[in-house]
Amino acid sequence: TATDGTATSVYGNTITGNAGGGIKFMRTPQGPVCSNTMSGNTGGNAVGTYGSSYDPTGVCPQ
Repeated sequence: TATDGTATSVYGNTITGNAGGGIKFMRTPQGPVCSNTMSGNTGGNAVGTYGSSYDPTGVCPQ
């Protein structure tokens, strides 16, 4: 449906060593994507069509 893959929250996780990138963003809008510990993700921590719109290691809003 039009909302499949949207409004997903991703926070407080440790995501490391992924060959395809840390989190792949293919649809928007998403829920909070923040305060994740990430390293060693080939291609970056945020990848996919909308990857540049998200900072998964940024601080979550209060």
